[in-house]
Amino acid sequence: MADANRNGAMVLTTSRKAANRIYERLIEVRGSLGREYPISSAGYLGTASAVDVFKERGGAIVGTKGLWQGVDVDEPDRLRLVWVNKLPFAPFNDPVTVARREVVRAAAEAADEADPDTVANERYYLPLAAMDLRQGVGRLVRSVDHRGVVVISDRRLAGPTRLHRAYRQIFLGSLEGLVVDDEVYGPGGGNIAPMAEAWRRIWSFLAEDPTVLSTERAAALSSPEALDEHTLLPSVRAIRDARLSDVEVDAARDDGSLPGLLAERAAVIASLLREKPTDLYDYQREALDHLAAGRDVLAILPTSAGKSYLFQLPALALPGVTVVVSPLVALMTDQALALNRTAGGMVRALVAPMRESNSRTGKAEVAAQLTGEHDYGIRIVYVSPERLCQAQFQRWIERGVEAGIVKRIAIDEAHTFATWGEDFRPALKRAERFLERLRAHPNRPRLIALRRRRPCAGARTRAAGACSAGPPHGRGSSLDRPPARRAGCGPRSRSRRWRPRHATRSAA
Repeated sequence: MADANRNGAMVLTTSRKAANRIYERLIEVRGSLGREYPISSAGYLGTASAVDVFKERGGAIVGTKGLWQGVDVDEPDRLRLVWVNKLPFAPFNDPVTVARREVVRAAAEAADEADPDTVANERYYLPLAAMDLRQGVGRLVRSVDHRGVVVISDRRLAGPTRLHRAYRQIFLGSLEGLVVDDEVYGPGGGNIAPMAEAWRRIWSFLAEDPTVLSTERAAALSSPEALDEHTLLPSVRAIRDARLSDVEVDAARDDGSLPGLLAERAAVIASLLREKPTDLYDYQREALDHLAAGRDVLAILPTSAGKSYLFQLPALALPGVTVVVSPLVALMTDQALALNRTAGGMVRALVAPMRESNSRTGKAEVAAQLTGEHDYGIRIVYVSPERLCQAQFQRWIERGVEAGIVKRIAIDEAHTFATWGEDFRPALKRAERFLERLRAHPNRPRLIALRRRRPCAGARTRAAGACSAGPPHGRGSSLDRPPARRAGCGPRSRSRRWRPRHATRSAA
């Protein structure tokens, strides 16, 4: 923003909603910095007017399809950055696209290809989108005098799988002269970098021309602190700082301070999640103490007693990945969305409403995290009992347990395993058998079973059996709450006041 007439930026998106959000965010940043800096929105001004403002005054311009082609910025120093917010796929249900893709698919089927749909995508649908990407990148690459950076923010380009390689080969391969290959990741692999490393490269590249960025300023922007501030939400940085490393856990366990240290860090993370100072309940501290001692935990708590914190806080405060199994899809979706608003991508839910469940890329990232092939920063993975019973997912879990990555498995609504069983969901019984197999592994993960209200003694024993080889041990304690009220009614009679009790149990 030091010179609005030079070193401008163009943001290309594929949806008006995303373009409007980015534009509004840029306005907020400009206001917080107290700078006068032109920011044009093709959505608000129209493409032609926004482009005219950008050519005349510089700054930043944000737009959708109209900016992807036919917009030329002749002055080389006017535009230095093109940010492609998302790969520009054509609508999958567009009649012309559907018809042409079907021609390719039918030809592949006639040729006896193993997967005609994949062939149709890779030979027609993806190259079609790559043509639009090439047009977008062409907004910067106009002549030998134009010099700048193209940023493509789409996680489908990153990763070691065949699908990731195909995306890189098709999309990045269409950008002649800009692709950097890599021995491990193949074509375009050298262009892929985590966000912090990418910005370090960008600042270094721009500093090669002192008229664009001084070396001193580039060095300041490339410091670890500046990169963290630039690429991570404040809450994500705080959660990461509160997280214990393997070395810290081992040292604290040796000197006996791990229970207190874990409770301290968990309270910090709870305050970040709730966005206000938060103290842990005694029973939450008790459960954390058992986990710190390497025991399994069975917790029987009333609704809204904070039982989800018994697996969320250890997952975010301790090393490793926690797999959460629940039969309630809506609950998992709500928890994952709420956590990610603060934790910024540390949580994934492989359930139908979530994008990662319906995306091969999303599932590949979860697989890579669980097996240790790549660290995407995922700390919690929500799954249904049916997903846990899939042979492929079980292989991922077993590899993660073997590598010491999958540290904890939480069973939410554990009474469904203990009392309903396969009469309710056949997968529950198969999931229980899988957990029994894990229990015999030398690196077996700690198990956390959560149940609402108080079941019968037999149900408690069966739930505990899913957690460990022996019966649970520990103690119960009470949780008093104010009397419940119903809208339009007075307080319930004293005999009907809700004074729920809870019990936390652990098994070595």
